[in-house]
Amino acid sequence: MVKRGNWVGLIAGNSRLHWARFQGDHLLETWDSEHLRSPLTIQPASASSPSSPHIDGKLYFASVVPTQNAYILAYPDAQEITLADIPINNLYPSLGIDRALALLGAGIRGGWPSLVIDGGTALTLTAADGQASLVGGAILPGVQLQFDSLGLGTAALPQLNSGEDLPTPERWARSTEGAIASGVLHSLASSLKDYIQDWKQQHPTSSLFLTGGAGTRLAAWLPPEPQRGWSKPIPVEPSLAAWGLQAATASYRESAHRA
Repeated sequence: MVKRGNWVGLIAGNSRLHWARFQGDHLLETWDSEHLRSPLTIQPASASSPSSPHIDGKLYFASVVPTQNAYILAYPDAQEITLADIPINNLYPSLGIDRALALLGAGIRGGWPSLVIDGGTALTLTAADGQASLVGGAILPGVQLQFDSLGLGTAALPQLNSGEDLPTPERWARSTEGAIASGVLHSLASSLKDYIQDWKQQHPTSSLFLTGGAGTRLAAWLPPEPQRGWSKPIPVEPSLAAWGLQAATASYRESAHRA
């Protein structure tokens, strides 16, 4: 396992940039920033910012936003990570690299088989079996997208904001806002429970992980349910994709170290 060298990882998601600073295989810190609006350049430590940090080594990145790639590749020591770099079998060409990295991180952190529920702009489920082979998954609109669709697509319904402290609402609401929250959140929780139960019936020893911006909120909506197959709270690991990036870049970093 590679141990030496400082480097920065970057995953360009649909809504934000997700950064990670490593020393070899040791994760030092993570942070998020807005999408780039100009080419990424070398910054001295004194002039760094969250969206244009000081990078004291190689930049390894993965992106699901093509418009961000040109800005990132302007950095003189940037290396793009693609599905070809992910050591998971049976990946299909259109699979999002962010989903693949999170799944790889889950397998590393919790072992195979593994199921990842990523509460990002889109809410995704991605699973692999005990041989680290992709089984498949599902994609549905994230919480905020569901709220936005009702607010923007109707004349009278308000647009809700999914805040970090958004509780599980009463099922039978007595306000318009409450009814929207009830419909979206109870339906979402019910769907996720069905997916988890089905997966755990097929793979009882599978690890489960929640990640993404809504990961903590999803954990509150998915309490332990022994009768469905999980008897402990589902762990929230915000850095799953960063750990996946660490594994996917190992061969590149080993080659660079030998050179």
